[in-house]
Amino acid sequence: MSRAYYAAYHKCREWASQIDPHTDFSTSTAHQTVKDVLRTEWPAGASVAYQLHTLGQDRRRADYEIWDQCSRQESLTAVEICERILARVDAA
Repeated sequence: MSRAYYAAYHKCREWASQIDPHTDFSTSTAHQTVKDVLRTEWPAGASVAYQLHTLGQDRRRADYEIWDQCSRQESLTAVEICERILARVDAA
């Protein structure tokens, strides 16, 4: 789940930096900044930003709530969401 999130995040960050080249994505709020740029500057970005946010929540759960095991199906779903995000950004 963590790798699915970061694959999608880095792809979205790359796209966001092309959409808004003047934004600094190296700050401690970069993850939120990427979602904000997608949501406000790209017509299809709101749904992608939402999916990225959902993956981020799953990643935090998988990485930090280790007592709460993630199922195989949840992991597969995270990979599917990642693949959809990558495809939408590639198609943009």
